Amino acid sequence: MVFFNNCFNVHDFSEEVSGFGDSLLNSIQNNFSVDRDRVLKLFWGVKEKKGSGSDCIGGVIFKSCAFQLADMFCFIFQMSLKLQKVPSLWTDSIIVAIPKSPKGFKTT
Repeated sequence: MVFFNNCFNVHDFSEEVSGFGDSLLNSIQNNFSVDRDRVLKLFWGVKEKKGSGSDCIGGVIFKSCAFQLADMFCFIFQMSLKLQKVPSLWTDSIIVAIPKSPKGFKTT
């Protein structure tokens, strides 16, 4: 770990990286689009029994309302790419600790 850290602390990469961010963003905006079929496929692949995220929308909703939600989510994803902004709610997560039962202990 020390070698990896020192390797990148010694060299200044500013010359190599200059303009890389802009070209990457232009490439994403021009060559990447979110289509309805892909969103539908992702919604149908959501596991119904998994817990909902910070948006409190369960997997059952995504699966059963996929057709109604797909266009709206396509628009939201496209706007996120176009504006180069990620909504803060998308970066939140809820972590729930699930304790393990002791070895040899069986619940009935």
